[in-house]
Amino acid sequence: DATLPDATAGIVNCSVATVLTGCIGKVPCVPLPLDTCMLDSSNCSAGIPAGDSCDIHCKYPYTGTSGEASCPSVNSDPFFLPTLAPPSCIVDCSHLESISVVGFRRKANDTGWECDDGFGGTVREDCYLEFDKDPCGSPQLLLSGCFPLADCLAPMVDLCQFNVSDCQQVMRGSSCSVSCISPYSGSSTVATCPMMNTDALQGLELVLPACSFPVCPDPAVLPLGFVQHENGTYGCDRDYIGTVDRSCTSLAFSGTSLGNAAEGPACYPEAVFSGCKVVAEIVPCQPPVVDPCLHDSSSCTGSSLAPGGSCEIGCLSPFYQGSPVQASCPLDNINTTGGLVWTAPVCSLWCPDPTLEEEPAYGRNPEGGSSQDSSGWICNPGYAGTAEVTCQLLPAARGQQCGVARLIMSGCSRLEPCVPLQAFAMDFQVRLPALPPARGEWLEEAGEGFEIDVSGCAALGPGQACLIGCRPPFIGDVVEALCPVGNTDRFQSPIPHKTPLCELRCPDPQMAPPGYQLIKTARQPTAGAAGKGGEWQCTSDFTGLPLKHCNATAACNETSAEQLDESGDCANAIELSIELTGCVKRQPCQAPILDSCSVESFDCPTSLLEPGSSCTVLCRFPFVGDPTIARCPHENVLFGQGLDWTPPDCVLPECYDPVPEGYQHGAAGWECAEGYFGAAVRSCTTDVNCEREVALSGCTKLQPCSLPRSRDRCRYDFTSCLSAVDGQSCEVRCLEPFYTAGSSQVGLALCPAGNVDPEQELQVLSLPNCVPQCTAVPPPGYVGSLQTGWRCGEGYLGTPTVSCTVTEVGASCVADFQASGCLPIRPCIPKAAENPCMYDMDDCKEVSAGSTCEIYCKHPFRGSSATGSCPAGNTDPTRMVDADLPECFVKAPCPDPTNGIPEEYRYTGNILEPVECSAGFAGPAIRECTAKLLPNSTDTCFVEGSFTGCAKIVPCLSPEIASNDCELNTTCGPMLDAGDSCDTACNRPLAGQMTVARCPADNTDPTMPAIWTRPICTCPDPAMIPPGFAPALGAWTCLAGYVGQAAKLCECRAEEPLLRGCYSPVICGAAGFSDTDTRSGFVGGRIEFGPSTLDGRTDEDGVLSYQVFWADDCGIPLRDFPAILTVPPRTSGGPSSLWPDGCCKTDVYSLTIPATELPAEARQLLILVLTSSGPAPDGLVIPLEDSNFEDTATVPPKGTVGSEASERRTSEWLLVLTCLIAVRRE
Repeated sequence: DATLPDATAGIVNCSVATVLTGCIGKVPCVPLPLDTCMLDSSNCSAGIPAGDSCDIHCKYPYTGTSGEASCPSVNSDPFFLPTLAPPSCIVDCSHLESISVVGFRRKANDTGWECDDGFGGTVREDCYLEFDKDPCGSPQLLLSGCFPLADCLAPMVDLCQFNVSDCQQVMRGSSCSVSCISPYSGSSTVATCPMMNTDALQGLELVLPACSFPVCPDPAVLPLGFVQHENGTYGCDRDYIGTVDRSCTSLAFSGTSLGNAAEGPACYPEAVFSGCKVVAEIVPCQPPVVDPCLHDSSSCTGSSLAPGGSCEIGCLSPFYQGSPVQASCPLDNINTTGGLVWTAPVCSLWCPDPTLEEEPAYGRNPEGGSSQDSSGWICNPGYAGTAEVTCQLLPAARGQQCGVARLIMSGCSRLEPCVPLQAFAMDFQVRLPALPPARGEWLEEAGEGFEIDVSGCAALGPGQACLIGCRPPFIGDVVEALCPVGNTDRFQSPIPHKTPLCELRCPDPQMAPPGYQLIKTARQPTAGAAGKGGEWQCTSDFTGLPLKHCNATAACNETSAEQLDESGDCANAIELSIELTGCVKRQPCQAPILDSCSVESFDCPTSLLEPGSSCTVLCRFPFVGDPTIARCPHENVLFGQGLDWTPPDCVLPECYDPVPEGYQHGAAGWECAEGYFGAAVRSCTTDVNCEREVALSGCTKLQPCSLPRSRDRCRYDFTSCLSAVDGQSCEVRCLEPFYTAGSSQVGLALCPAGNVDPEQELQVLSLPNCVPQCTAVPPPGYVGSLQTGWRCGEGYLGTPTVSCTVTEVGASCVADFQASGCLPIRPCIPKAAENPCMYDMDDCKEVSAGSTCEIYCKHPFRGSSATGSCPAGNTDPTRMVDADLPECFVKAPCPDPTNGIPEEYRYTGNILEPVECSAGFAGPAIRECTAKLLPNSTDTCFVEGSFTGCAKIVPCLSPEIASNDCELNTTCGPMLDAGDSCDTACNRPLAGQMTVARCPADNTDPTMPAIWTRPICTCPDPAMIPPGFAPALGAWTCLAGYVGQAAKLCECRAEEPLLRGCYSPVICGAAGFSDTDTRSGFVGGRIEFGPSTLDGRTDEDGVLSYQVFWADDCGIPLRDFPAILTVPPRTSGGPSSLWPDGCCKTDVYSLTIPATELPAEARQLLILVLTSSGPAPDGLVIPLEDSNFEDTATVPPKGTVGSEASERRTSEWLLVLTCLIAVRRE
């Protein structure tokens, strides 16, 4: 009965599937980053599908042929840039409206421009872009080529040969004649000024006449090589051969004869000779002396230099281009040091095109242009900018004679993605609710960053955009941010198209605080949106108007790096605080405080009255009166305050009547007694024992009024008013004897009825008209009295004014009489004269008012007389006689001064200019006849000649150049004599144009500085460039592998300019390498070496790392073998405690080389310093021995290889060895 096993147990079910790989889906190319100001790529904005293309057109204001962008049909790279055939676009100005430019006008058919009337030339139209207003530029038309029409001036000719006096001013369209000047003869020619001439100096069209003359004298001495025979003929002198050519010319006595004046200089005729040359042996020419880096004269050798031979001198390729020239050796060449006749070819610098690997950012312009400048280059796809290309000759490298030409390219930068947008760094605004108690008001503040969401702006490529939104509970418009098209700035962040504005919306708190009740729930907000909140009211035991306020701050989990910004603060979460204010708890009032004698209450509590409740207060017997209600307001919020209550008016019906002073009982009841004022009021009250008693009030004692404090004590008399009381009036009189009453005899004052104030002043109803009284004693010049009036007396003029004033002085009154306005009539004084001996004024010494006098010229002056006058009503004691002084002059001739003429002057014998300055003096010499006062006289003159205008000629002040001036040297002394000059030049090694300082020959000013311009001195480049330096756009930079900052120096009075600052880092030394691997063909062990040195000092400034390489016998690293070891520097530069100051510590770096198979060509270890610009040119080699080799060869000692290896001296290694020993001993 055993069960048979299942035949299918343990069998696995398998299936076969076909898998295909290797095919990648096609994807579109990314949009091209193009110049959006020039090109319209809207057809390509969504990307170009694989195998498709789109057109790119010129955008206004450009015009031209369209281009095409295409995406390869097999493109599978989503970041591949399309292939671009760029359009050819130029700025178009044809659509511009008419512009107004002086000298230009539109053609009649409006097809272009022509010169306006009065102008001539050829119009040139240039269209360009102006970027002042539009960032993409607006087209502007620049017109040039039209110039004002001008008449012609005489041409510049030899004025000893040609007469151009007829051509000084030739009108357009007119002509003039040019003739020969004697002794020249020849036919005249006609010169014409074109009708459309615009060049006044060179516009005259002419052919100069052929002028000559046959007879002229020989020069005083015949030129070298010429001789005159006894028969009067001429020939070549001994040792000279040739045929004598004698011709006549005319030369200027002084200066140059070239000019265009109507009259030329004085000229003289003289013969000139030519045709004779030295007899010598005909020899081959010498090779040309050329610039070996510019010209190629390789064909000028051997037979080409023989007499009659020729050769070709061309431009040296590949860096120079130009047409070659022929150089020939004359058949009769006798020059043993040269002789070759040639003109240097014009060679232009030519730079070869760089490879794509050398300059990946630049490509040739498909529209053409020169490969030697910017016109032939554009930025390659993936780069943006404007290609700036210049061809430059670089300095010769070490060991080379000539430099190389290279295209220097700049302006194209790699397109870069934008950096992530940082919210905390953005400038935006938030609207926050104003703090309570303000309602419905908002405050705008600068945002801190947590209010907005910029998560979508983390990785944008050029031209891509993202959205910026407000984080709940903030709301606001979504703002777009764009990474600029063509962005090349690695640190550029996306640019929002406008400033975000986020408003904080306050939701309801989860739990209502005491006193607040939510009566209407807000609508549920949508996802990601901020809720506005519901409506609230105060609970029944609170009162007020609820106000909800909230505030938002940044919050996050500080352990999460994603939620922290660059400063480590929280950025991505918001903590919201919500506060409800405005509801205040209701409070009880203080219960009424009752007077136990007069009032009482049966329902008022003794302490507090609850809000909204009330109680009644009654009059207590025997007081009578209406009861009142005391209420505590329902809205009262002040504990123990706010009671609304007025005590009842409770009175006693009867009481006893004791009579106080000031009261009396009359027929009508109580009244005020005599001498008191008011209304008597009787009332009953109780004493402290609640016993009834009478109370009288309302009567006050009457008081007299006080005199007015502002009264005039000397004018008014208030004596009768001293006792005026209770409505009494009194008289006010004038105070005698100082005043008398006029039309109003007395005034009136009143003390108000019922006056009880002792300080109450009298009420002045009217005042008398008081006239001041003075004892009139008139001063001289015044006639009259106070009653009849006043006038000016005889001999006086004016309008009299009198016054009588009374003033209070201390406790007394004083009367003062004053008179003014009458002035005495006075005579005039003589008129002042600058020259007291020129005028006779005896008749005008004192001229009475209304009189005249005569003024004459006094000897030795002559001239007419003049009349002077004094006004009839003159009262001014300083008034001078009115007169115009006569014209008085001294008649020539006059004698010279008694001591002779001054040394500065001398007579010329010329009647028109009789005097001039003597030698050594300069200026405008003038002799005049002048009158001078006689000695010891104040008004008598004599005449003699006077000389003015000449001053001594003196030196000028030399240019102020300090003796320690490093920039300039000069031949000038402290002073520069008149008419002299001196030179000032730049000191070596500076370069600049020498200038000349000059002192005018007629200088008479001792403070006059010499006329001088300071030389402009510059520091030139050195003739020999030391290793490590290279020119860079007008400055200098360090070559790759060198560290430091290149600087060009022109030290004071140095021989040559210097380049400083670039140093080659060199390892100071090494302890060596010891192979610890005993296998043959393998090495391993420790290598120890010291830090780098810069300019002889231990310093690791600029060192990125040290690298160890296998090297051959010459210290050259083996090809195809990477660095064995790389170690970073232990310091960042400068002094360090790791090594002694001034010594090389050779074990600062101790590294282990793992057991490695020794390359076949490896003979040494090379240690190189790697800088930020590349490996240093110098390295340190260390001997390498395989410790198991039987045939161990001695290898070179440790040393330096590279550009400066030959410059290392043994003494330097001895110093290193000494330092190593010192370090070991320590």
